[in-house]
Amino acid sequence: MPFDHIEQLSAWLAEAGIERLELSGPGGRLCLGRAGQDEMEPDDADAAIATVEAEIGWQNYFAVRAPCAGILLHRHPLRDTPLAPCGARIRAGQTVALLQIGALLVPIDASCDGIVTSLLADHGALVGFGAEIIQLSAAESENPNGH
Repeated sequence: MPFDHIEQLSAWLAEAGIERLELSGPGGRLCLGRAGQDEMEPDDADAAIATVEAEIGWQNYFAVRAPCAGILLHRHPLRDTPLAPCGARIRAGQTVALLQIGALLVPIDASCDGIVTSLLADHGALVGFGAEIIQLSAAESENPNGH
């Protein structure tokens, strides 16, 4: 994003009285905040840019999100083993959790290959639409052909 766009966003934030705006997605995270009434010193601006660059390092991590609201299940009700335990290698399209909505079980599939680094919501927790369920780190393909 060009800096002139960031300046425009900053002006809109100031006009709306918003102190902080955070945007996040699978490719990174951007945080914009107002330092107050004073202009930001050049060293402060460099530190802010360094912070954004450091946070963009998150691009190696992806969150699997709930497609709708429901009760999160990390394992099938009739099984003892989790669908995606920490450390497991996951492939795109693989079911990593389930959402229980009444008697219905809705699969939650990974959108990309990865390794499970963290379970972000507890088994049996009520989660809302878009809630982060599982964190995956980018998995390097073991075979250059991707097979």
